[in-house]
Amino acid sequence: MELVASMLRAATMFALVLSAHATENMTLCRDRCVSDCRSYTVPLDECFSPPLLWPDDPQWGSEDVRDQCLNATHFQRSFFSSTNASCENPTGGFELPIGACIGPFGKPRPWGVFQMHCSGAALSEQAARRTDQL
Repeated sequence: MELVASMLRAATMFALVLSAHATENMTLCRDRCVSDCRSYTVPLDECFSPPLLWPDDPQWGSEDVRDQCLNATHFQRSFFSSTNASCENPTGGFELPIGACIGPFGKPRPWGVFQMHCSGAALSEQAARRTDQL
């Protein structure tokens, strides 16, 4: 009984750690999401600098990026002119579907699938942040 309780506490702590740092899985491929693929674990709802996470990877540009859940089926990818994970000076962005093969993006792997779980809690936090920014 004590072992089961200990395992439940450990699982709960692990879930809390995961929820505090949500991520998405981005898999990019050379040929319509079927061959020569590479997966990236991308921060979700946090600013990141691709060159700091993946040095010398030609897939990424030098500018900061932020991905944010919009709803259960789509997310927003935003780009910024900053290069230090501060997400200053927005330069553009677009809405993308979750779980669909989309493209083409830039070389070397122009097609991709984005997987993430945009939970009700994550969407509520997102709405609160937007309200605070107004």
